[in-house]
Amino acid sequence: MQSSVTPFGMFCSNHFPGFRLVPVWLDINLSLTFPAFPAVRAWHLKTLAINESGTIFYKPDVLRHCCPHYTIRLPVASFKPSKDQRKAVNHWNDHVLGESYMKEASRLYPISKEEKARLKNTFDLTREIHKTELQNVKQPPEPAHRFEVTLEPAAFTLEKYELFKNYQQNVHKEKPHEISQSGFKRFLCDSPLKQTSRTVDGKEQLLGSYHQCYRLDGRLIAMGILDLLPHCVSGVYMLYHSDYEQWQFGKLSALREAALALEGGYQYYYMGYYIHSCVKMKYKGDYKTQHVLDPETYEWHPLEGELRALLDKKPYVSMSRERRRKDNKSDEEKSTTEEQDDYSDYPRPTAAEAGKAVKKGMSLFDLKVPGLMTAEEIEEQLDLATMPIRVGGRMAEAQDLVSWDSSDLKNPKSIKGVIGEMVAGMGPEAAWQVVVHRTKDIVIAVVNPSIGRPIKNLPDTITVPSDASASQIFEEIAKASRFSIHRLRITKGSDGSPINNVRDVTVHDTGLRNKSALDVKDLGPQISWRTVFIVEYLGPLLIHPLIYFGRSLIYGTSAPLSQLQKLTFLMCVAHFAKREFETLFVHRFSSATMPIMNIYKNSGYYWLLSGLNLAYWSYGPNSPAARPSNPLLTYLGVALFAIGEVCNYSTHLTLKNLRRPGSTERGIPKGLGFDLVTCPNYMFEAMAWIGVALVNWSLSTVIFIIVAVGQMGVWAWKKEKRYRKEFGDKYKRKRYAILPGIW
Repeated sequence: MQSSVTPFGMFCSNHFPGFRLVPVWLDINLSLTFPAFPAVRAWHLKTLAINESGTIFYKPDVLRHCCPHYTIRLPVASFKPSKDQRKAVNHWNDHVLGESYMKEASRLYPISKEEKARLKNTFDLTREIHKTELQNVKQPPEPAHRFEVTLEPAAFTLEKYELFKNYQQNVHKEKPHEISQSGFKRFLCDSPLKQTSRTVDGKEQLLGSYHQCYRLDGRLIAMGILDLLPHCVSGVYMLYHSDYEQWQFGKLSALREAALALEGGYQYYYMGYYIHSCVKMKYKGDYKTQHVLDPETYEWHPLEGELRALLDKKPYVSMSRERRRKDNKSDEEKSTTEEQDDYSDYPRPTAAEAGKAVKKGMSLFDLKVPGLMTAEEIEEQLDLATMPIRVGGRMAEAQDLVSWDSSDLKNPKSIKGVIGEMVAGMGPEAAWQVVVHRTKDIVIAVVNPSIGRPIKNLPDTITVPSDASASQIFEEIAKASRFSIHRLRITKGSDGSPINNVRDVTVHDTGLRNKSALDVKDLGPQISWRTVFIVEYLGPLLIHPLIYFGRSLIYGTSAPLSQLQKLTFLMCVAHFAKREFETLFVHRFSSATMPIMNIYKNSGYYWLLSGLNLAYWSYGPNSPAARPSNPLLTYLGVALFAIGEVCNYSTHLTLKNLRRPGSTERGIPKGLGFDLVTCPNYMFEAMAWIGVALVNWSLSTVIFIIVAVGQMGVWAWKKEKRYRKEFGDKYKRKRYAILPGIW
């Protein structure tokens, strides 16, 4: 039976500071059968991605990773536990048996002096590991504790989940709302490896994904998550209860898993990835002698001597690469100081450069990831056209697809490019033991985090076509839960990045795949941005006329208004009338709604500061605007106001034209003022209000300008960060956000 796989292509994530999987080759395996495994040289081996489905396989790009992690394996036949490791086992065995048991047992079951001496001078790993398991303890007397270890299918139980929850909270310091049953299932229960067995040297050898459960007096205190493969035991994860932290279950489990590999004839014990620069990972090198997989040639090298020295000096090490560099040097160069490797044969050698290139559509073959086959190797060694493929439940060959002949191997979005990159990552031997599964519909898990308002009737899963718009995710969840679509905030369970309710981005483009997870949060009552803008500007637009025409009632005077006061009134009304016009006919909002409380906050700001405050102190009999002023300053103020308003309107038109109706896609703004500052619309608005201040000379206007410029400056700096992140090198970075030479 062939395994069924769905290739995902490259994946980049910047969500975790200092921990980047850039880039990563992903592949989801729907029902993996064991004949494929010995040949899967590039996967080496199944490693679960946290917060992703347990059916996802990935190959990290070791060269570009900030913390390169290498595949390591321990040949168990030659493994000799260290003194500290032996001590951990002895300490635990003494605890399980108890002092009184050991004294009484030595009396009831005496052994010869020769046997005592042999046991003292030798350490039999398998004997010591199983020594205190209940079925191996001689009785009477009763041991202090009943210790049992069982190998169970990797299935969910509440008992296991409670242990997982305790471990994540106490060891990894996760908050309760960050831990869920669905996350535990995806991480440590879901697996494409089905439990089966085979006979090796007359003994049964188990294969598949298992939970190795440690129970003390009937209580589950620790659990190892294992993949048992034809040639190895792969330790995926280990967790223990915080009550037993002192017993060093990390060492106990590693030794037990090594013993399992030895007893079961698996040959090797894989301890996951090794990160030389990480203190929490370095302990794996203490289980000697570990062998490290060369990321370029897939040769194994002992983690000793030269390899350790190189890892101390630089993050990326390939022994085959080091040999090639030495062979290419002249005798004179070999005698000089070692030249630093510039990795010139790898384009985009940094994670940031590679991530941008992948997002722009660069092929894996052009990017060059260590250990992947080249396009030339694939064309020489394989006939991709005959690759078996399943489409809509029907079997075919890749060449039977209409688009096959016209597709390009180096186009990652073409069918030939997709299959080619998958084969490059898996290796030719494994590739021919799988069937490529093309599916449009994907099933996505839906989770309502424990923090925040619970959403009733939220579905456990939704099914959407991968080529549907992202907005369909919102529609499906809103429809199933009978909930307002505008109150939903949806983020990816894998990295917390938001999914936007837009129609110009497909589900596939968001990075969601089959069995991905979504976190859905209730944002509370919402109101449209346009409504908020209309209401907040409507206040000053009404307040200024009310105070202007009702001044006899407000100030108790019938003195005529000065020309400057009349001019101030016209400028303020013109400004807010313009803002209402722009709200109705110019602005295109990236988000449809905002929390309803914002209407009170925003309206309070505009109604009080630019409405009541500015109008009351501008139109009164004691206002500076009621007295004559320098005509030149007045003319300057009017000119600044007019220029500011016209230019502000022009920049708003520029921003409008960057975005299609109904789209949230941004472009890089260019034109009037955009070469000077990040947000020239704010700059020109400040200019217009400075013009008003030169006309009315009111402190209330100055206060409003200071507060407004401060707020707009913060918005501008945030926008500058977004532009830099979104557009990278294409965006011309601005030194000033809002005021040239000042801010």
